[in-house]
Amino acid sequence: MASADLTAEPAARSGSLPVCPVGDFESRRVVGSSVLAYGIDESWGNVYILLGKEQHVPGWNGSEKWSDFGGAAHAQESPPYTAAREFHEETCACVPFYAGEAMPRRSYVPLAEALQAGEYTFKLETPVGRDGVYITYILQIPLQPEVTEAVERTRAALAALRAGSPDLAPSAALQGHPAIDGRGALNVDYMEKSTVRFWSAVQLKRACGSQAGTIQCRNRSNPTHQEQLRGTFRHRLRIVISEFPTEFAAASVDAEGVEGAFKRPMKVCFDTYNNTYNNSLPSPCPPDSSIANSTRRPPPGLTMCPH
Repeated sequence: MASADLTAEPAARSGSLPVCPVGDFESRRVVGSSVLAYGIDESWGNVYILLGKEQHVPGWNGSEKWSDFGGAAHAQESPPYTAAREFHEETCACVPFYAGEAMPRRSYVPLAEALQAGEYTFKLETPVGRDGVYITYILQIPLQPEVTEAVERTRAALAALRAGSPDLAPSAALQGHPAIDGRGALNVDYMEKSTVRFWSAVQLKRACGSQAGTIQCRNRSNPTHQEQLRGTFRHRLRIVISEFPTEFAAASVDAEGVEGAFKRPMKVCFDTYNNTYNNSLPSPCPPDSSIANSTRRPPPGLTMCPH
């Protein structure tokens, strides 16, 4: 797959879609950035999006709600480095960027360098206030549902260490973990999310359309169980999901499912956002085949991630 030409003019789209002046976004101050990662089921081609659940914070509106992995920039930190650091920390360094990547990850720098080099599917630039912009990098990672257990296990060990009970923390989970420095001090930034989970694009599409951003996840053991998206994240997620082609969720889409094909204009404004496309999404794959983002270059010794 060839990368998209970022200098090209937007393709004609149905409806009235004003083109955003490039300078309008380039002149804005970057207030933060994030990673929104997705995986593709190799059997059916369905899209699953990885989200993290915020920890419980009394009085905070975002408490115990789901969002991507991001935050504010540190001093002199570029957007790719901010996004990579936040993804690395908020997943407890336990979610692989490439298939075969050793966990826990010791450093987020390789992720930052990959984003800096354009190794993502596309990025979303959302205006904040009068002069700010928030950048979200959308990229494909291996679809590994077991990362939920790995993150929860590691976070529990970190919580035990924070509570002063290192004897309760499994040593294997914390051996060489980047949350603990050479003096044994704990970086609590690795504990901001309570868990992570891959959600289907169809589930999240419905949640974005609900009034409260409610994710319907009831099952036989808990028929009324629901989760919620963070309000500030839901708008960005709705835009991102609209970019995925219908075919990816063909096995489970109904009238409320994912709509539309992947859209390729470079700079288009839908009232409140600017989209820069880098690499086209892979086409749906038949069973037993593999697909990968063509510009993702794994470090030496690792293979391209089969999805």
